[in-house]
Amino acid sequence: MTIEYAILVKKKTRLETLIERFNTQAQTQFYIERSGGDFNDYQQEHEQFHQSLAQVQRQLSTLLKNKIVEQSFLPSFLFNQNQVVIVVGQDGLVANTAKYVNGIPIIAINPDTARYDGVLLPFNSDNFMGAVENVLANRFNTKVATLAEATLNDG
Repeated sequence: MTIEYAILVKKKTRLETLIERFNTQAQTQFYIERSGGDFNDYQQEHEQFHQSLAQVQRQLSTLLKNKIVEQSFLPSFLFNQNQVVIVVGQDGLVANTAKYVNGIPIIAINPDTARYDGVLLPFNSDNFMGAVENVLANRFNTKVATLAEATLNDG
């Protein structure tokens, strides 16, 4: 298996989603503060995420070509065995991405260790390159995680 590309999977931040909804940052700030939220918290989360994403892209580009795929495009994106998937986000994004990659290695990066526990996110933007190098050399460990299990009343 020869890895030719890294696919970076990301999700919009809460701030990006709200700006999309309310059209401007000022209107978004008004909405958040009127709802009792802290706009600065949204800004800090957004900035930390994009700093981490930029750091990941910068480091990754020294080894591999890469492209960013937004979460909303996952169901129609065509993954192949010549790719490694790097998820920058929360646990839910990792689980959601796993549904579509069909056994391709996923490296999960926690963009903000102070904000997210990251049970499925063993790496951060400082220490993920070792995992990428291991995948490229085809000497990596995998972790199988059950995403959901259902039991019916009749067994």
